[in-house]
Amino acid sequence: MFYGNFDHSLDPKSRLIIPARFRDALTKERKTLDFFLTPGLDKCVFLFATEQYATMCKKLEDRSTATQEERNFARRFFGEANPCTADGMGRIILPDYLKQHASIQKDVKIVGVSTRIEIWDRVKWEHLRAATNDDYESQASGVLR
Repeated sequence: MFYGNFDHSLDPKSRLIIPARFRDALTKERKTLDFFLTPGLDKCVFLFATEQYATMCKKLEDRSTATQEERNFARRFFGEANPCTADGMGRIILPDYLKQHASIQKDVKIVGVSTRIEIWDRVKWEHLRAATNDDYESQASGVLR
């Protein structure tokens, strides 16, 4: 399970350090840090552990492709997925097309969201957080009923 948030920056080679807490949670179960990066919702980047990506793929494969919306989502989710392995220092390379999708320049916020990690442009994250801060109570009443 991923929780918490961390400030990091991309290095000049577009490498991003995965926070130690997240790496530790993953290495208890396996020897390598393998991930899948996909375009995320709300203009972030989703990072899934390989097993969780497989679970998401299964959910999508079970869906119909009858609607344009379903086909377009599947095209982006699968077509722009990027498998990656963290190096010995826990870094991954964030591809340019995913940086562009999320408007990431350098400073990022890495957020644990239960079964996935979200990678945000730090300024965009702060704007989202501020914009939704007053809605937290009403969101909880809808989610926790």
